[in-house]
Amino acid sequence: MISLEAFKDSLFEFIEFKCEPFDVDFIYRQCIQLVDKHQIYEVLH
Repeated sequence: MISLEAFKDSLFEFIEFKCEPFDVDFIYRQCIQLVDKHQIYEVLH
């Protein structure tokens, strides 16, 4: 499983230039590694 810091860096890089609105479910579906939705919430919090 990916470390929280590595996931945070990847997530911020992914959403940095997103123009359209998105939610946690969208991010979850785009992940190529198994990630818990709670990790997404934790990083975005």
